[in-house]
Amino acid sequence: MLKEKRHRVRVLPAAIPIYIAVGKVSEARRCLDEYLDIVRPQQGTAESATQLARLKALVARAEGKPYVVMDTLQPVVVTDTSRPDLWGLLAEAYSRTDQTRRAVNAMIQYLRYYPRDAEMTLQLARQYSRLGDWDKALDAAQMAESLNPTDIDRKLLRVEASLNLAVDQRGGADAAKCGQLSAELAQSRQEHPDRADIRVLQAVIAASLKQPEKAEAELKLAIDECKEPLRAEMQLANHYYRTKRIPEAIGVCQAACKRHPDIAEPWLARSDLHAANADYDSARSCLKQGVDTVTGKSEKRLISIRLALLELMYGDRAAGVALLKELAAQDKQEIYARTLLLSVGEVQQDEATAQGLIEELHEAEGASGLMWRLHQASLWLSSEDWRAKQQDITDLLQYCIDSDPEWPAPVLLMVDMYGRLEDFRRVEDICRQALARNPSATEIVDRLITLFEKQGRFSDAEQILQQRGTDARVASAWHVRMALREGDVSRALDDLRLRVSNDDRDADSRILLARLVYSQTKDVNEAFTYLKQAEAITPDSMALVAARVSILRADGQTAAAQQILDDWVTDRGDFIAYTMRAIYLTEQGQLDRAEADYRKLTTFVSESATGYILLSNFYRVCKELDKAVAALEEGLSAHANDLQIQRALMKLLFARGQGQDQRRGLDILSTL
Repeated sequence: MLKEKRHRVRVLPAAIPIYIAVGKVSEARRCLDEYLDIVRPQQGTAESATQLARLKALVARAEGKPYVVMDTLQPVVVTDTSRPDLWGLLAEAYSRTDQTRRAVNAMIQYLRYYPRDAEMTLQLARQYSRLGDWDKALDAAQMAESLNPTDIDRKLLRVEASLNLAVDQRGGADAAKCGQLSAELAQSRQEHPDRADIRVLQAVIAASLKQPEKAEAELKLAIDECKEPLRAEMQLANHYYRTKRIPEAIGVCQAACKRHPDIAEPWLARSDLHAANADYDSARSCLKQGVDTVTGKSEKRLISIRLALLELMYGDRAAGVALLKELAAQDKQEIYARTLLLSVGEVQQDEATAQGLIEELHEAEGASGLMWRLHQASLWLSSEDWRAKQQDITDLLQYCIDSDPEWPAPVLLMVDMYGRLEDFRRVEDICRQALARNPSATEIVDRLITLFEKQGRFSDAEQILQQRGTDARVASAWHVRMALREGDVSRALDDLRLRVSNDDRDADSRILLARLVYSQTKDVNEAFTYLKQAEAITPDSMALVAARVSILRADGQTAAAQQILDDWVTDRGDFIAYTMRAIYLTEQGQLDRAEADYRKLTTFVSESATGYILLSNFYRVCKELDKAVAALEEGLSAHANDLQIQRALMKLLFARGQGQDQRRGLDILSTL
């Protein structure tokens, strides 16, 4: 047996992964600690530091400590990006802690070195599906399937992504594509008759093609014939909920709770249905029964968190806080319960308690954590001396943005800070940069529209609204989430509902919650409940009306959507109302009516110049460049010194490129 340090230091690094592989984690930890004692006094090379970080991460992974894995490896990959094994460990840690966007980035880095790694490609497709980025999910699923064509899971993932792309944001479906996918699923069903997820996708196709009876029949058959019918049961409950058959939906969930008593999902779904029916006592009773019935620690945790949220939003807030504190006390690594506590108004008002929770988050996440930074910035921003901490707040939030560029939360806090400083140019810049990174961040779109509305910048607001309707990534944010996985939507709903319960003046959160509720449940009434609350706070804002119209349009209620805008024009008759209706009419293809509304904008004295620019933009969208040029020339005749019209005309002349257009454009440029 090797006893001398100079010998053991050579074999310990090899022994650690072997012990982990055979499940002897405590032995791996003992070897790591011994190795650290030997090498710590030595001045190692960068390569040895990377190797040491890898060993620490392997042991932390085996011990079930993903945050330690992240805290250990993130500083290393910043300086050494050429270690795919480290990226793979990070990707798994991010996935286990529901940091989906960061998991995607780590997987992409890993696949740069091993592009044909079938398992990692499959995981990448699943992460894109969680994000609802169906174009990229389809690309990744197709690659994963090509690497293992016989694997049914890869095929179904590709079919699901294709199906989401075949169903547009207004509930319509590409019948030809759906037919192709249906035929493919029929073949897979013959080969795998016991797979409930195949039947679920067939039911989703039927529902998308407006065949609800067929969808229901498929799901009932799956429940009767498949050995693991939970997916079909949950989808049937969802089907009943969306068709307003709440008692039947609850009945399906009750049966699922009996069939799968140790799984949290049916208990959670049943409770949600009771809560949606405003039967909070039954929802609470269901969750308490679920906590007593399930045996797994993670399942109990899920139900306990939902029970705490139910109490906070609809019952005894003190009991909800106590339950979250109990969950936090049971596990030093419990992040979500602590972040929920920091979102509770009573906790936010107790600075000592809030700071204590942030310090616990810091300890759990480590130096590279994001949630403790976000909540520390939020706590400082809510303090009386926040101006003195402006740079510290900025540093914390910028770290979050740099680490997870598509995450809206730190961006919105940064926007709040600069809004309080009345630095609206910086607010705009931050929002535009965030939308360049993540065009589907609807909460940032709404914030930017509100800013433009207050500044009277209707042309800019129109541009943002039109982009929301045409950008593929924005549209994908509206797609129906398939029942096979809900992604991160459920947690986002919980967070928003808690935020709304804390602040009766938060219109932005209510508007965003309405959008998210509808995208998840297709329940127009529930979504409009939150919009009515927002209207009481900020009547007739562009963001509010846009949300109402978008939801009705997505629900196929185009006449009702148009009526809202018609009524708005009748009641207000101002520039904003006509602009919103013109945008909608253009999207609906009612170009004559849209043209009339855009023409009307030029008659508002104080906004006439902007009206001509919007009219010209309309003609340009319709590919009528001559009319677009004529509109700006007309505008220039009425507003000879307006720089915006001059710049717009110059750009349009260069774009049209007819005859003397270039010379005229240069003449305008020389005068600017």
